[in-house]
Amino acid sequence: MILRVPDYFDEFECIAGRCRHSCCAGWEVEIDEKTFDYYKAVPGAFGDRLRQNMSEGEEDSFILINNRCPFLNEKNLCDIYTELGEDTLCETCTDYPRVTFTYGNIMERCLGLSCEEACRLIFAEEKPFRIVEREIPDEPVPEQETQYADDTDEPEVDEDEEDVDTREDWEYIREARDYALALLQNREKPLGARLEEYLVFADRVQECLNWEEPWKIEAVIAEMKTEQKLPEYESDFALNQLEAMRERAGFYEPMEILDEEWPGTLAHLLETLAGEDKTEADYIGLHNEFAEFYHDRYYEWEQILCYFTYRHFMRAVYDYRFLSQAKLAVTSFLMIRDMDVVRYLDNGHRYSVEDRVDVARIYAREMEHSEENLENLAEDFDFEEIFSLEQMREQVRAIR
Repeated sequence: MILRVPDYFDEFECIAGRCRHSCCAGWEVEIDEKTFDYYKAVPGAFGDRLRQNMSEGEEDSFILINNRCPFLNEKNLCDIYTELGEDTLCETCTDYPRVTFTYGNIMERCLGLSCEEACRLIFAEEKPFRIVEREIPDEPVPEQETQYADDTDEPEVDEDEEDVDTREDWEYIREARDYALALLQNREKPLGARLEEYLVFADRVQECLNWEEPWKIEAVIAEMKTEQKLPEYESDFALNQLEAMRERAGFYEPMEILDEEWPGTLAHLLETLAGEDKTEADYIGLHNEFAEFYHDRYYEWEQILCYFTYRHFMRAVYDYRFLSQAKLAVTSFLMIRDMDVVRYLDNGHRYSVEDRVDVARIYAREMEHSEENLENLAEDFDFEEIFSLEQMREQVRAIR
C-alpha cells in the first residue's frame, strides 16, 4: 500500500495543556468498541470512574461535563493518559487531528484544519503544498470487500486485449485532483484567475464522471494545459458581490451547530459586512483594503484551498461528485476570506499569524466535523443558483 501525506504531516506533535482550544472540549468523544470493552474491565477506583462517565449505546462515548470530557483536568491534560498510558486512549483521541482516507491501494492522510497546532504547520511556510509518499504494509481488507456481486470467481482478463485500458477510476480522479492542486499553485497568475480556471476544470471533469467516462479526464487535462483563454459564457445577470456574500452566508445559518463560537461568529460577520447600511462599494472597498495589507501572505489562502482540495476531492471515487468538492473548497475560502476581513477590522486593521490560525480553525471546526453540514452544502451546490458555475466564476473574478 502507498501512503501519501503532506510534507509537514510527520512534524505534528500535540501541545496538550498549551492548546487554547482543546479537542477534548465542546465535542462528543466517541469510544471505539475495543477500547470501550477495555475501559469496562479496568479495575480499581479509576476503573469505576471510567464506567461512571461512559455512555453505552449506538455510539459509545464519554458523558461531557460542562461541555468538557470528564477526563480533561484543570490543566487541560488527560487523566486517562496519565493513569493508564498513551496506548490506552481510544481511537478518536489517538488519531485526531489526523484524517485518513483510503481508496484503491492508496492511503492518504492529512492534519485537520480544526486543530490550532495543525494550522500552525499548514501556514508555517510560504513554500507550495507538497505531497510525499512511501510504501507501508497493506492493511487487511474485510472479507466482504473481496467478494463479487454475483459471488462468482474474479473475472479473467484476456491477455490478448493489450489495448484495453486497465486503469481504475480512482487513478483518473486522483490525477484530476493533483492537477487541480497544480492550478491553485500557479503563482504566475492572480489568485482569482487560478480559482476560475480551477472551477472550469472541475466542471469538465464532472462531465466525464457524469457520462461514466473517467478515462476522458486525461484529455481534459491536456486541453487545459494548452488552452490560452477560458471560454466565456452568456449571462443575463450582473452579480452584486455583497448580495452574493449575504446569500452565501445564509446557507450556513440553519446548519447543525458543533461549536459555541460559530453562531456568534456568523452573526458578527453578517452585521459587520452586510448590515442594512452597507453597500456593495463598502464591501468591495474593505476587501481591497485587506487584500493590499495581506498580499504578501496570499500563500496562506493558497494553503487553505490546497487543504480542502487534498482532503475532500477523493470522495469523488465513491460518489462521483468532483465539482461539488471544488465548490466546497472555493465557498469555504470565500467564507474564510470574509471572516478574515472582519477579524482585521476588529483588530484595528491588523491581522497576525495567530489570527490566521484562529479564523481557519473556527470555520473548519464547525463545518468539517459534521457530515450533515457537508451534505447540506453539497445539495446547495447542486441546486442553488448562487453556486452555479457561472455565478461562482463571477464571485472569484473579483479577487485581486
